[in-house]
Amino acid sequence: MNANSDEALWDALADCGVPLSKTGDAVIRPSAERLPYLLEAAARALGEGDGRKRECLAAFVLALATSYPSRYEEWFEGSPAVGLLKAEQPTGRMLKLKRIAERRLSEIL
Repeated sequence: MNANSDEALWDALADCGVPLSKTGDAVIRPSAERLPYLLEAAARALGEGDGRKRECLAAFVLALATSYPSRYEEWFEGSPAVGLLKAEQPTGRMLKLKRIAERRLSEIL
């Protein structure tokens, strides 16, 4: 994945409710149809130095799994990349990010 597509991926996730700051100016219309593909791609793209992105993505996955469990199961049952994010032990910061993600998810789903 190149730098521009990586930036576009994270900006699209921010538009869909992942509690991240955007780096670009493009506005991507949030869509429940595109969300599972974006989350899967982001989970697979995470590297060792992506602590902030990992934390935000894990908080979003936790919000999805706890607030919309049937949607989570439908989209990510059997996904090892997303499953690892859900398995992370939530920190206080992650729980705060989860609440932000839940508000944003309620607007999309």
